[in-house]
Amino acid sequence: MDLEKVFINLRNNLYQPLLFFIPKSLVPEEKKDLLKDPSFSKYFNIPAIIKRSGESFELKNSSYQMEFLGKPAILDKNILILTEQKATTHLFQFNVLMEKYRVQLDFYTTITRWMAQHFTEHCGAEDDVNYYFELQDQFFQNHLQEIETKFGKIKIAPLKPADVLEHIENELVPFKKEEPGKSIPDLDSKVSKPKKKKTKRPVITDEEASKYILKTVFNIED
Repeated sequence: MDLEKVFINLRNNLYQPLLFFIPKSLVPEEKKDLLKDPSFSKYFNIPAIIKRSGESFELKNSSYQMEFLGKPAILDKNILILTEQKATTHLFQFNVLMEKYRVQLDFYTTITRWMAQHFTEHCGAEDDVNYYFELQDQFFQNHLQEIETKFGKIKIAPLKPADVLEHIENELVPFKKEEPGKSIPDLDSKVSKPKKKKTKRPVITDEEASKYILKTVFNIED
């Protein structure tokens, strides 16, 4: 497998599956009228999931839990892939691959932490769902720590709004409001809830976030 295909596989494993929401509060004042249109407003402040297939759905029932709880195993696959590439690939090529992966990983560790910390503010007090966003943050933080332990720390340029814009333009698509499927039993008893963390990591400003969300998800220029 060539390095480009390896990278695509690694990248897909980062965001499939992924829990997310798009904050309504990030819509600029001049765009507020658009929220009166149900076809536009229905995508905001709604917890959703990008499934393993790449399709996005609103979280309507517990059917997403089993797939989501497999996320650590998927991230572990990336560790194995990178370990194999380090052993079989020229050092320069591996360093390029690792740097590209770290850019992607930094994006997701940043965004998943922000969503976990701001879920109640934007989506209400849905404790069960909020718990899964916190768990997702924990998954990514653990993966980042393991990457740095096994492969060393890499100095990555701070995340810029333009970088996030380009990434979401390629990856994030409007989600479906309904998903057919069977509900599964509650899995809360099978996993331990993550501890609350008091420290917050600054991400990007609301103004910057609104620009890339509106442009990339809904093709609206600010």
